[in-house]
Amino acid sequence: MSGITGFTSDGTKRIREYVWLTPGYYFNPLWQVAGIFSYQRNLELGTAKRFMEGAGIGRKFLVRERMDAQVIAGVATVQESAFQGSFRKGRLEAPLILQYHLYLLRDNNFQLQLVQGVFVGLNEGGRIRGEGMIRAAYDIIDTFSVNFIFYNSYDNQPPAKIFSKSDYSLVLG
Repeated sequence: MSGITGFTSDGTKRIREYVWLTPGYYFNPLWQVAGIFSYQRNLELGTAKRFMEGAGIGRKFLVRERMDAQVIAGVATVQESAFQGSFRKGRLEAPLILQYHLYLLRDNNFQLQLVQGVFVGLNEGGRIRGEGMIRAAYDIIDTFSVNFIFYNSYDNQPPAKIFSKSDYSLVLG
């Protein structure tokens, strides 16, 4: 879950909000059945709100003591509304998601997380979206940590032509 809020002379603006859940059930140590749920808002791409619900199958790889990776593929339904436009529903997407985690927990609890997803529109004439983030977190002391997060979003068919096709940001926390 993440969000970016901006402050201007006109007041507060909700620039980017993202909630992503992929609960799963492992039927052996490497394979899982996963649910795919998300909510998104992106001012730069013109998305007022986007909801996705779906299911897929996931496979772990690079399973080591301090790291793991997983790929999830599936099918999802999407409901979306733009800042300038109507609410669209009945869309289908095929998500392909790569997740990578590195844990160095001994010294100062360094963690690296990479999540990148490609979403191919199945009934939208070639629409392709991308969402991702890279997060690095480091505990300086037990009660104080530093986070660097890079977010990226892409949509080759934004809701209206006046909006950008890509958005990215770097957050220090």
